[in-house]
Amino acid sequence: MIRAGLFPGFQKCQWKPVKRLIWLGLEWDLENGSFSIRRRRIDELYENLKKLLDSWPVVTYRDVSRLVGRLNSMYPVLDGKEQLHSRFLQTLINNRHYNNYPWDDYIVLSFHGLFELAREELIFWNINLERENIRMFEEKSATSLGWVDASATAIGGIILKMNRKFCERIFCIDDSMRHVERSNSARSLHVDFVYSAMKNLNLQKKYEKLDDYGFFHRMLFEHEICLDSNERELKAAVETVYGCQSLVSGSVLTLHLDNLNAAKILKVGSPKPRLHKYAVEISEFCRKNEIHLNTVAIPRSANHLADGISRCVDNEDYGVTKEFFEYVQKVCKLTCNIDRFANNINAKLPLFNSTSYCIGTSGVNCFNYDWGLPFVNWLFPPPKMVMKTVNKLRNCHGVGILVTPEWKSCSFYPYLNSLLSDNVTVWAFKGNNVFKQGSDPTSYFGPNFNSAVNIWKLDFTT
Repeated sequence: MIRAGLFPGFQKCQWKPVKRLIWLGLEWDLENGSFSIRRRRIDELYENLKKLLDSWPVVTYRDVSRLVGRLNSMYPVLDGKEQLHSRFLQTLINNRHYNNYPWDDYIVLSFHGLFELAREELIFWNINLERENIRMFEEKSATSLGWVDASATAIGGIILKMNRKFCERIFCIDDSMRHVERSNSARSLHVDFVYSAMKNLNLQKKYEKLDDYGFFHRMLFEHEICLDSNERELKAAVETVYGCQSLVSGSVLTLHLDNLNAAKILKVGSPKPRLHKYAVEISEFCRKNEIHLNTVAIPRSANHLADGISRCVDNEDYGVTKEFFEYVQKVCKLTCNIDRFANNINAKLPLFNSTSYCIGTSGVNCFNYDWGLPFVNWLFPPPKMVMKTVNKLRNCHGVGILVTPEWKSCSFYPYLNSLLSDNVTVWAFKGNNVFKQGSDPTSYFGPNFNSAVNIWKLDFTT
């Protein structure tokens, strides 16, 4: 090396092969294929954290800046978390810059809520710093892939488990969905079209049956439609991952979004609190469920799966009011323990089934489950599914309460009347405060509903 004109640093260089060494402020473990922040720097950061927490909020700009600087210097290991969980601390520092305060002045703010948010970030690092202090040389391969999207009126997404035939299956699902769209002349497709696409795929014997997937769909309410595209996309990502919790727990999930800003915010957060909260929520959710989340921005043309779901409509997300629900149970002298047609917004009971995966769902598509005892079923289906609902309850020898509008011209009305007996009882109710408006403000089922309602107590256990 000397003959070549190089001057080696004899005191700094490691001349013998080793499996562990300290280099560039990092501890390199070549045996386990990982690296971490060296112990001295971690201890200094803990000391800094303790000092700030003990004196909070009587701290100077310099104290906070010193801590944030140490965190940011650890980015090779923390991989974006140092930005995600120090946004409000950085906001405090920015306040000094905008107002040209001296570094050694104590921080004074009119918005005291920011102090509490920044303190929560200090507590986070005080608890999780040791856990986050490791990174592998090779990133783990994804075991689940997801796509999310937000349209002007709805949000949706789909998550698939990977296996050997995964690439083939992605192509098949996409092609099958396109086929369903082309064969339907409706201006907009109901969310049930996703089931049609999946069922069509499963009927094709040349492909492996697809049963390890989950999709999420929800109509946006009026106040959510007014949100910007970034927030709608973040809402779609968060609720899709939340809804598919049972599918993605303990996995490495790669989530695809066709919004570059949203993909970046989920990784490193945002200076805007209304957007940053989504990144913090999903980060905490992934930590509790041992999910390693990677976000990827893709072109809109490559996001057909989620785009198709988000463009579906579901105008049947209305429900009944809490007061009417309790009144019906008193009239029928029956206490229900599961809501068969619901979502996380209109569910009347902790145990509920939904059209698609959503937060807290106990199962997707209630017709896939047994309705027999010990379940006491609360049944408020769309009018088009009333007869199917009653037949399902009969086949399962179940018991429940069914709510329908008193539409005597509908096909289900004479059918239900023909079942009247000691085991089937009906009450008529007319009044206000029966239905709770869903996402469609023009829906007939809402607070202005003024027709009669039938309450059917159905007992097919004998």
